[in-house]
Amino acid sequence: MNQGNALLEAFDLFKKSRYLRSREVCESILKRNPDNISAIHLMGKCEVQLGHLEKGLIHLQKIAEIAPDNAQLMLEIGNIFRLCKQHNQAVQFLGRALDLGAQKHTCYLQLGFAYKELSENNEAATCFVNALKLNPSCWDSARNLGEIYLARGLPAQAKGIIHKYLEIQPNNPHAHSELAKIHLALSNPDAALKACEDSLKAEPAYTRGFALKCVALAELDRRDELSYLFDTEKLVQRIHGKCPASFKSMGQFCKYLARHILNHPNLAKNRGDYLGAINGYHTGYEVLFKTNRELGAKVEKMICSAVDEYIFRLSAIDPNHPIHTSRPTSYRVKSWAVVTTFSGYAAPHIHPKSWVGGAFYVQLPEDFKSQATEKAGWIEFGRGEAGMHKLRNPITVSYEPVVGDFIMFPGYFWHSTVPLESTQKRICMAFDLEPINGWGK
Repeated sequence: MNQGNALLEAFDLFKKSRYLRSREVCESILKRNPDNISAIHLMGKCEVQLGHLEKGLIHLQKIAEIAPDNAQLMLEIGNIFRLCKQHNQAVQFLGRALDLGAQKHTCYLQLGFAYKELSENNEAATCFVNALKLNPSCWDSARNLGEIYLARGLPAQAKGIIHKYLEIQPNNPHAHSELAKIHLALSNPDAALKACEDSLKAEPAYTRGFALKCVALAELDRRDELSYLFDTEKLVQRIHGKCPASFKSMGQFCKYLARHILNHPNLAKNRGDYLGAINGYHTGYEVLFKTNRELGAKVEKMICSAVDEYIFRLSAIDPNHPIHTSRPTSYRVKSWAVVTTFSGYAAPHIHPKSWVGGAFYVQLPEDFKSQATEKAGWIEFGRGEAGMHKLRNPITVSYEPVVGDFIMFPGYFWHSTVPLESTQKRICMAFDLEPINGWGK
């Protein structure tokens, strides 16, 4: 096959999301012609899609040296630097993209993100203001600008930004939930609850709306209403995993899965991503089994079996409960791995795109049960993000991880982990069930 046809094949494979195969074709082209610009560029894009951001940057920066005036390329590289948490480099390339005439709204938005991560909030605010001038309906700009104002101790300005946005997009559930978050920070749970209800009117299955409503109800001490939504006894379920047929025991399978996770090329130290844990490591979203699709198929079958059991147990729940009314007709399984050792933990979070989420416990420290602090390394439900619980301590429930077990729960349940005190590894595989054709039956 000549290089022209090979390159067309590589582009076609990339469009079909067959990134590994596209990368292989690019590699074969570059063996014969190391200076093929199109192949180098596509190689970089493949690495990025496979979660190898640093490798992708190496290829893309080679193209940047050849084409330093390519505005779109500068924007692309700047965005990847931002995803790599290399924000100074991101600012450099995004600024260059802006000067070269790249799409201004996108440049200002991405620059705002980068400056905000660098704690240069004045510059970030200016960028978000400029992005909003160009696109007043840009929710990311409004949300981040509101967060900056709130962090500065300017709640009136924060609310003003969100209210102004709602004048343009009155049915945006994200905006109503952000308003709820601001009210919680201001110790006004009544207003927060009203904003939650508005978010759920705009989107009846809105995960963050239910999550923040739970916090508001807890702050108001409305326990009956809270226990309906936050029914851990029925909605958090421990389910024993079914060992894949090709393994002799669940223990053998978990050891095999642990090796796969620990040797995964995408396993990296957490840099603030919600997928991971503080003082921990995680793989990217949806890349866990790209290097071993056979294992991925077995794991997905095991997850689906656990989901079937979870759904069966939901028959004990009121049919009008949000767990039923928001249940999608079809969903996809998306998984990733989290590894923690001493002082590692997951901060309170939800899974906003998930109907049901869960964790499968792959490996626990040998001294897990003899740590100094009770429940160290356990998963805890009910504690919202820092600064949300102003009036009352949250009502929490904790569950002990067991190797080979799933802990499954609604995507709107706030959950975190108690910091681990062992120096050995705690490995779990987290997963989401994301709707394919929207929420609700």
